[in-house]
Amino acid sequence: MKWMLSILLFIIMSSCDNHSLTECSYQTYWQDNNLCVVMKRPTVGIIELGKTDWNGVELDDVVETIYNECIQTERSGNAIVWVRLENPQTDKYA
Repeated sequence: MKWMLSILLFIIMSSCDNHSLTECSYQTYWQDNNLCVVMKRPTVGIIELGKTDWNGVELDDVVETIYNECIQTERSGNAIVWVRLENPQTDKYA
């Protein structure tokens, strides 16, 4: 269980290339030997102080997806897991 937490913390602290996030809660893709995860930025609640809202993303599902991607890939060698947390904004002048 500790390794899952370590992977998750590493994911949260990292970033990845520009790829857009669709309606799905999160996306994964390979770029060379880098497994990239794209998800919306979490928010910290004001009503429930300190509660983190991951915008519908279940972190257990993300870790399971990463595990499955690593098991099923044909790649060999070391793989680095990155995450890009998106903050969707609209142009207020549009």
